[in-house]
Amino acid sequence: MEISFNKRAVIDSILTLAFSKLNQTGSSKQGFLRQSVTENSTTIRLLNEGVINFVTPAVVELAVSRDSYKKIGINIQSACNLTSLSGRNLIFNSNPQLKLRRGLAPEYYYGKMKGDIVKESISNDGKVTVIMITCHQPKLKAKANYTYTIDNDSNDLLQIQSYEEEEDNGDFFYLSIQYQHNELVSILSSAKQIRSKKHYSTNDELFLVKQQIHSDFPINFKPNKCGLQLYNFDPLNCEVIREYKVVNRIPAQQYF
Repeated sequence: MEISFNKRAVIDSILTLAFSKLNQTGSSKQGFLRQSVTENSTTIRLLNEGVINFVTPAVVELAVSRDSYKKIGINIQSACNLTSLSGRNLIFNSNPQLKLRRGLAPEYYYGKMKGDIVKESISNDGKVTVIMITCHQPKLKAKANYTYTIDNDSNDLLQIQSYEEEEDNGDFFYLSIQYQHNELVSILSSAKQIRSKKHYSTNDELFLVKQQIHSDFPINFKPNKCGLQLYNFDPLNCEVIREYKVVNRIPAQQYF
């Protein structure tokens, strides 16, 4: 006897359920942001790291129209080891606010890509269900691969990974979003750009640590659309940053 099923319908049902379980309410949280840049895969420079405080609206408030979002306010408390890049704007899609939105409203981005799916698969090892989707993004002239990992017992979303590559010049954008108990807990990303035979990549690591009662950090963190915004203020003692990383178990620097 041969059993068949509608793979597209099954995948859509599993992901829709997982997305619906994510925390949809607004929140005020504290976290840690680390940004670095790699040139020709050899020279690593730490651009900025520090404790951040941010307020996110409820997910239903994010989409003000089909193609736009309200801004998410992010404030940074302190930073160490700032590096000047002589005004250069790096790199393709290096915008922590966009990455944060992707983690808070993944169903929006899933809905955007469903019309351009090229290939998809679903597998199960008894513990987790892994869904892999390849799609073509005609507006960006890019090919994208997405991997969704879902817990079998709870149907909770555990991780989303995406790899988007531009067809013309090979620029890529990698993103890994992790969830625990239906809450966004970390975003790791790397965006690479090839210009004048030099390979540049920016690496952003955003770790969301705990609920924050007060939102009174004075320094407004507003990365520009295409690149990293450096911060012009006197940082706190770097020992404060080191202690915060230890207390909150912020992992050692990762580059991807």
